[in-house]
Amino acid sequence: MKKVLADAGMHAELWTDCKALPGIAAELRHFPFPIVIDHMGGFDYEAGTGDEGFHVLLSLLEAGHVWVKLCAYRNTLHAPSIDLAKPFHDQMLAANAAQLVWGSDWPHLNVKPAPDTARLLHTFKEWTPEALVPAILVDNPERLYN
Repeated sequence: MKKVLADAGMHAELWTDCKALPGIAAELRHFPFPIVIDHMGGFDYEAGTGDEGFHVLLSLLEAGHVWVKLCAYRNTLHAPSIDLAKPFHDQMLAANAAQLVWGSDWPHLNVKPAPDTARLLHTFKEWTPEALVPAILVDNPERLYN
């Protein structure tokens, strides 16, 4: 199956969380096609950026083994503020901004009330250095999705 996906120029998108990444990281390093980790790897804001699974995600990202969709709000649905996601966002930018794409998660399935997508984009732009915004919104997705 891996060869079929690779030959077809496809990618795989994983909706996982950082708890699972240590157990599957070795395999992810050897896929012959792009792997996209959705929702910023499902980080646990309470565990913080020192969490082992989050460090595994950063190492995969840094080495270019995965792409990550920057979509923070699902990880902070029960948090007092989405701002608790910013340290995770910052560390992903530092690890490898060339392997990041932004995602709104529209149509926000199973989330009531649905967040304001324009506000999510505004938050992304507030948190991201201006020079990186066009790369993450345009250039990187163009490379990933061809």
